[in-house]
Amino acid sequence: MNKLTQVEKARKEALDQIYESSKFSVPAFFAILSIVYFLVHTYIEPSTLYIILLLHFSILLSRLFLTYKYFQIKKEHYTAKTLQQWRAIFMANVFANGILWGSTFFFVHNAPIVNYYILYGINIGLVSAGLLSLGLMPRIFLSFVIPLLGLSILWMLSQGTSTHVITVASTLLGLLFYLVFLHRYTQTFFQNLIDKEVIKNNFKKLKTVEKKNNILRERTELALQGSGTSVLNWNFEDNSFYISPSWKEMLGYTEDALESSYETWKSRVHKEDLRSVLKALALSKKRREKYFETVHRLRHKKGHYLWILGKAQQTFSQDGTLLRMIGTHIDITNERKIHEDLLKEREKLHFQAHHDALTGLANRVLLFDRLKQGIQKAKRGGNTLALLYLDLDHFKEINDSLGHETGDTVLLKVTKILQESVRNEDTIARLGGDEFAIIIDDLNNKLDVIAIAEKIIGNIAKPIFIDHHPLYVSSSIGISLFPDDSDDCNNLLKYADSAMYKAKAEGRNNFQFYSAEMTEHAFEHIIMETNLREAIKNEEFVVFYQAQINAENETVI
Repeated sequence: MNKLTQVEKARKEALDQIYESSKFSVPAFFAILSIVYFLVHTYIEPSTLYIILLLHFSILLSRLFLTYKYFQIKKEHYTAKTLQQWRAIFMANVFANGILWGSTFFFVHNAPIVNYYILYGINIGLVSAGLLSLGLMPRIFLSFVIPLLGLSILWMLSQGTSTHVITVASTLLGLLFYLVFLHRYTQTFFQNLIDKEVIKNNFKKLKTVEKKNNILRERTELALQGSGTSVLNWNFEDNSFYISPSWKEMLGYTEDALESSYETWKSRVHKEDLRSVLKALALSKKRREKYFETVHRLRHKKGHYLWILGKAQQTFSQDGTLLRMIGTHIDITNERKIHEDLLKEREKLHFQAHHDALTGLANRVLLFDRLKQGIQKAKRGGNTLALLYLDLDHFKEINDSLGHETGDTVLLKVTKILQESVRNEDTIARLGGDEFAIIIDDLNNKLDVIAIAEKIIGNIAKPIFIDHHPLYVSSSIGISLFPDDSDDCNNLLKYADSAMYKAKAEGRNNFQFYSAEMTEHAFEHIIMETNLREAIKNEEFVVFYQAQINAENETVI
């Protein structure tokens, strides 16, 4: 409703009343329709009669449905355009209704003359009823009356008798009276609605001013309290700046040690905060905001900084010029410290909930979150993602023989090896015991993961020194791929786990793909790489080349 002008609001209220009247006019139409039916049904062809009745029922029921939908619209969704649309819809409905009622004469044959006049009288009565229910909007009223009376008068004139002509003349005279009355009535109605809306708006404005005055009084009382709250008053008309003694005491100074000036405040604001405070102040001034609030740091006499909450009320002239700002400064350093401690504690709890306590690596919860993100990223980029499931071979023997403390040390060493073997953006997680998972994304070629798996197996196979004593550990790795194997996180982890057990079955200290075909390609790749290295080492390569000859002087280029 706040989008409508006062005139449009008045039209909206009139349209409300018209739609509301449909709840009563539609049943009345059904009652009148039953009277007409008994009056002329024997003088109309049955098939024509059924069609007429069906059209009447359709128009009247559709009007009830429109009324139901109209009152379902929320007030804030009304605009001038929507009001025009709903008015046009109602006009179309009553126009069709008027045509149907007015054309009834043309379908009645050989009826007694009194039946025709009763029918004509009913139509005149419908005009009077329409004036009461539709008169608030003349266009809608005329959309119903013109086809209704026009067709009725046309039939009357077609009869050619003086009685019919006198009846038509009387009807037109009565219609003229209706139109004059309608014009005066609608003018008075809309003017009353507009006056009512103006009074309502003025009352709202008075309530708003009263509320603002109450807030101003409360803020002023708060600002004048000297206990624990510092008062600042900036008069922009003469550029005077007042600072209360409590403000100076808050910063460790006596009342005479600092002058009351804008520079006194500005020079003590932390350099990192000054720009943002001045920017916020300029923006608040531009927007003509009544209230301004900021948090910044002020330098204490001893050199440390206090966190300050500043609240102020701004007074503007009618042309938007800022005249005055009066407000308070409150020391919130302790509250700020408590808040920061709570944030640190929350971050600590969040870290503990998503990371392994021993190694600091991601846990299963964080792994699944990163895996989901990695799959979405791979889908967008059309790349391959690999999930490596790693298990240390015979780690239980280390725990059983050397103790869990040594076992934990080995796990920390392995964690460092894994971090050095993959990229920083790759995710490493400890799933429990001696099991780890690694997410490798942004793979352009799925075979690229082979080099990573070989590197990890090779680095872990190197001796791990605990108290200058070497320990030898190997690893088995299972690999699943997105999108080749699955696009589901649980399935990828399950398939990588299955492939890891396959690696253990193949003698440990190796890797296996979940797909047997990928494993075969991987070993072909490894054999080819090994053969090439051996051939280079044994000087088994022979270089063949075709020399390029300069045809002019027959020399080798």
